[in-house]
Amino acid sequence: MPHRCFNDPAPPSGGASGDISYGSPYSHSTGVSRDQWPPHMKPTGKRRVSVVTFLAPLVFMIFHYAVLSVTAVLHFTSYMREYAMQEGVNYGDLMRNLRSRDAITKMIAKSDASNYASFYSMLIVIPVYFIYLYLRKKRSSSILLTERVSGTQVLLSLAVVFAAMGLTQLWMIGIQEISQSWPWLFEKFQSYLDAVSSFSISTSPLLFRILVIAVLVPIGEELLFRGIVQGEMRRAFGSTVAVIVTALLFAIFHLDVIQSSYVLIAGLTISITYELTEQMAIPALMHMVFNFIGSGYWSQLIQAGETVDQIILYVMIGFILPGITSLFFLRRIQKKKHASQQDTASPAAKGW
Repeated sequence: MPHRCFNDPAPPSGGASGDISYGSPYSHSTGVSRDQWPPHMKPTGKRRVSVVTFLAPLVFMIFHYAVLSVTAVLHFTSYMREYAMQEGVNYGDLMRNLRSRDAITKMIAKSDASNYASFYSMLIVIPVYFIYLYLRKKRSSSILLTERVSGTQVLLSLAVVFAAMGLTQLWMIGIQEISQSWPWLFEKFQSYLDAVSSFSISTSPLLFRILVIAVLVPIGEELLFRGIVQGEMRRAFGSTVAVIVTALLFAIFHLDVIQSSYVLIAGLTISITYELTEQMAIPALMHMVFNFIGSGYWSQLIQAGETVDQIILYVMIGFILPGITSLFFLRRIQKKKHASQQDTASPAAKGW
């Protein structure tokens, strides 16, 4: 099976019912002091759409992409200079010979620019996102959700991400079949497979690639999308809109039509699970699992063969129904938690 994760490279260029009313007015009929309310449930006034609501997500998405692009260019340039010296050719002549898109793609893959650029860029953007979210959370506690979660919630969330992987596998199989009679889609699908095949060639150590794709990139992207984007959208419009907008932007951010289509499925399930668990670490963990298995690193690490890959595929598909069921259990746990908080502190917000 073709391996996929959120970070499979695109060809270089480049809901639910109800609404969690964080930040909305609550009934004060209980006479409970606001200071006694759980932090994420304290009223912060009516929802307001401000410049920051749209500006922050836009600026940070541009910032993320710009840092990634600049580090990729710097690494590729450095690699080409070293390559020219080793081959004893003029750097300018070497660059001029890279006229075709295929030649450039192959050299980018050979330089391993994707992994190294991701590594350096995450070291830059992750601290920036943490600082922004820390400062924003002081003004609005609903921006970043950090509620305590149980082991049961973690296991249910893992079932959900396995279901998401199963759905993406079925989706890709469906696209492959449909593309046979749709020339435009067939071209896009082949372009995607060529890019994945080209960028799967890496000279960096396996553990380094796992660190980048299965640890650093999920943390960086989750802080950006589930943290900043979904947080700002939730504060202004509520959870339903926040989930939909975040999933769409997350998919579009990956630029490639094929990749964006399956990223939308996975991004939607992760965004929903985040709202149900109210803990930022959960989407980060789900993203890590998705990338670790979807990128094929798990298979490489255990040196699995084609038979094992097929078993993994069937396991993913087999998790679809249990994963969907897990969302209902997460919803039930959330309702019980809010009911408990309501009994001890204040009226709980309406949830998913």
